[in-house]
Amino acid sequence: MRKANLVEYVIEYYDDAELNRRQANKIVDVVLEGLEHGCKQDDMVQIPGFGTFKRKHRPARLGPKPGTSEKIQIAESWTVTFKAGKSLKESMRD
Repeated sequence: MRKANLVEYVIEYYDDAELNRRQANKIVDVVLEGLEHGCKQDDMVQIPGFGTFKRKHRPARLGPKPGTSEKIQIAESWTVTFKAGKSLKESMRD
């Protein structure tokens, strides 16, 4: 699913509210910005039943250079991990 599909889903779900594409797009943008802000400021966003987004630090390390296997220094970085909640895991069984 892409962002455009998610916007369509919001429009269809709130059919009674008569949302237009621009309003639905803004709703999706605000939710995604909230997730980003929460991970950046609080290191974690927890949505009960859905899952947890967590900010994770990757320290600098030596790793192989693609193609040559020569050892190179890889800079430290930050990433986000996701752990699915119980309800989401159970819904995937269907």
